[in-house]
Amino acid sequence: MLEVNGEQRILSAGEESPEGVRLISSNAHEANILCHGKEFTLYINQTAYVGVAGEGNPSEFNIPKKIVPGNNVAFSKENVNGVIKYTLKTLYNNPTVMEDGQDAIWIGVDKKLLRFDVKKEAWGVFDLSDDMSNRIDKLSVSDKSVILNTSKLINNKRQYGLSLFDIRTRDFQTQLDGTPNSYQFIGEALWFLDSSKGLGYVVPRKNNPNTSYVNALLYKEKPKDKNKPASKDKKPKVKNEKANILSANGDDIWYSHYTKYQSNDKKHRLNEVCVSRYNKKHKTFTRFTRKEMDLDEKINCLNIAVDDNQAWVSHGNKNAGLSVFNTATKTWKHILVSANNMLIGGSKIILDNGQLLMFSNNQLIALNTETLHANVILGDAVIRNQWQSTFHANDGYAWYAVQEASQKKPGKVNFVLY
Repeated sequence: MLEVNGEQRILSAGEESPEGVRLISSNAHEANILCHGKEFTLYINQTAYVGVAGEGNPSEFNIPKKIVPGNNVAFSKENVNGVIKYTLKTLYNNPTVMEDGQDAIWIGVDKKLLRFDVKKEAWGVFDLSDDMSNRIDKLSVSDKSVILNTSKLINNKRQYGLSLFDIRTRDFQTQLDGTPNSYQFIGEALWFLDSSKGLGYVVPRKNNPNTSYVNALLYKEKPKDKNKPASKDKKPKVKNEKANILSANGDDIWYSHYTKYQSNDKKHRLNEVCVSRYNKKHKTFTRFTRKEMDLDEKINCLNIAVDDNQAWVSHGNKNAGLSVFNTATKTWKHILVSANNMLIGGSKIILDNGQLLMFSNNQLIALNTETLHANVILGDAVIRNQWQSTFHANDGYAWYAVQEASQKKPGKVNFVLY
């Protein structure tokens, strides 16, 4: 028995359903089927879906797929000035994104997922190339699942969405139509942000593809009232280029806004929202403007890291420093120089064990969140521009993946994890 588009079909080998799905063979564990000229394997309790991409044009067959990891990846290990360095012997392209899961580091490289088991010091690779047509540049990991961005060419038209990779069963399937510009697991709920449409969340589930993330939004822009007369005081147009969900603190979801004006008129600049906070318990939004945060009109808010007492915001440049919100006093403070006269800032910031980690001037810097004293952890030994996407820290360990020129094979590059 197959379930196609919600309809149960009992087929014998060689028979075809009204939707065009032909059963080739089956046993107690799986069924081999043919759809749109392609063969697929369905496993027990998986559902087949046949959709329509356009008028009269069936879309590519979309079913959960088992992703089998490749052979363990060989690597070398060395200690470089107190920093452990893992160099993979197989050549891979430039790493694009990194996240940590339960006892493992997940790294996106083109159309592959690399997994590094921290305790066993073992590497594995999952090749997703059959299901993807572009590289992985967003990733979020929970204890059970990995969510990543995907795209496919269907009838010569590229369609974007998120896909779910089940860590335990190794199923891989499309989950959402469209790609929110930012998303993050908080527990088993996937919270996402669309810079123009708002904030929302879904709980990814198996056999639940093609869910529109727009329908799960908590906050949406109000539709324009066509009957409302136009205001004489025209504000400059705003283009929202980037907004990120970056951290959660109990019931609070924090995210930042990066916007760019299309007009030379900047009189409304200081009133522009820079940081937002959503409380899940009370279902309320709090918005903080540049004026409330005492920021210069040219400073943007890019990254947020929060703990029980503070919310830290980076502004994308060490010369712009950091802003910090005290949850007890409910006040903002702008910090440019640390206690030892070191400029602090940058784009990506991560809170871990009472320290705020950041890259500045190709150095990994740790700022004590209580004393505001900064120390250089890693100097110029690592000089690359990929650190914003392939840098992560958790439980006292900082991880960083790059490509480096091979000393043994000139002209070649190695994949390296610090």
